[in-house]
Amino acid sequence: MLRIVRGQKVIGWLTVVMLVLGLAGAPQAVRGQARPTAKPYRTDPTLREAFQKAVRQAGQSTVEVLVNGKVMALGAVVNPDGYIITKASEVKGPAAVRLPDGAQYQARAVGRDEAFDLLLLRIPAKGLKPVEWGSGDQASVGTFVIAPKPGGQIAAVGIVSVAARDVPAKGPGSYPNPNVGYLGVTLQDTEDGPTITSVLEGSPAEKAGLLSGDVIYSLAGQRVRNVEGLLEALRAYPPGARIRVVVLRDQEFVEKQVTLGQRPRNFSRAEFQNRLGGELSEKRSGFPRVLQHDAVLQPKDCGGPLVNLDGRVIGINIARAGRTESYAIPAETVQKLLPELMRGKGMDGQK
Repeated sequence: MLRIVRGQKVIGWLTVVMLVLGLAGAPQAVRGQARPTAKPYRTDPTLREAFQKAVRQAGQSTVEVLVNGKVMALGAVVNPDGYIITKASEVKGPAAVRLPDGAQYQARAVGRDEAFDLLLLRIPAKGLKPVEWGSGDQASVGTFVIAPKPGGQIAAVGIVSVAARDVPAKGPGSYPNPNVGYLGVTLQDTEDGPTITSVLEGSPAEKAGLLSGDVIYSLAGQRVRNVEGLLEALRAYPPGARIRVVVLRDQEFVEKQVTLGQRPRNFSRAEFQNRLGGELSEKRSGFPRVLQHDAVLQPKDCGGPLVNLDGRVIGINIARAGRTESYAIPAETVQKLLPELMRGKGMDGQK
C-alpha cells in the first residue's frame, strides 16, 4: 500500500527527455541529471531499412528552401505545377527552391497562413511529384514517423507522442512567465505522470528536497496528470508562495513544502536552448492544431513532410518545440488550407 513519507531521501529512476518548468538559463549546476535511455528503433537495422523504404517516395516530393543561398527550411510539393508548402517564419527574404535532382528555381510567395506558420511558394516548373497524403488526425500514439530529406534521405525518426490536438499560445519565445512561481526543475511526461528529470542546484525544488525521478502527483492539493496540467496549476501561484507538493517516489507518496522562487533575471536564450540539447524553432507555439512527435528535428528540417511507415504524408513538420518535442500540422488541416493559399490568402491584405 502507498503511504505518505516525510523527509525521505530516495534516488529516483532514469528518465528520457526534458521539458522545462521555470528553467531560466541561470549559470547554476544541475544535480541529479537523468541519463537518456537508448531508443532501439532509431538504430535497429531492420527498422532502419523499413524507414528508408518509407521515405523513398516522399523524398522525391521534398525540397530545400533557400534564402541568400542558405538552406533555411524544407518544403513539400503539393501540386505538380510548382506549388510547394513550407514553414513561413524561417523564410525571411526572397526564396529559392532546390529540387531533389539539384535543379534550383527562384520562388514566388503566393499564400501565407500566419496561425499555422505556413507559406505556399510557386516555382516555374511543371510535372513535379506531389506528396501522397495520409491521415494525421487518425495517427495514434506510438505510430512510427519519419522526416525525409530531398531524394529519400532521413532527417529524423520518432514516434507520435501526443495525438493531434490544439496547442495554446505561450507568448513570444515560449519562455516561463517571470510572475509565475519558479521551481527549478526539468520534467518529462511518463505513464506515471509529470516526472522530474533534473533539479537545479540552489533552486526551491532542491531546498524542499525534491529529487530527480520524483513523479509529481499533486500541487497545492490539485491532482496533476501531465506536464501541461502542472504548468497550468503552477500559474496560479506567484514567487514567494508556499505550496504543498506530493510526489511519488519508489512507490511511496512523499509530501514536501515548497516556497516558490523568482525566476532568475540573467536569462539567456542561448543557454536555455543549449540546456535542452539543440536549437528550437523561432515560432514553436500557438498553432491551432498539431500532431506531436519525438523525432529530433533541426529548425531547418521543418517545413517538409512527416511520413508513416506506409510512406504516406500525415503532416507537415512545423516546429522543433523542445528537446524531443516536435510539431507537425496534420495532413487534413494542410489540405483544407491549400485552396485558400493558392487563391492568395495572406498576401496583399487578403484574409
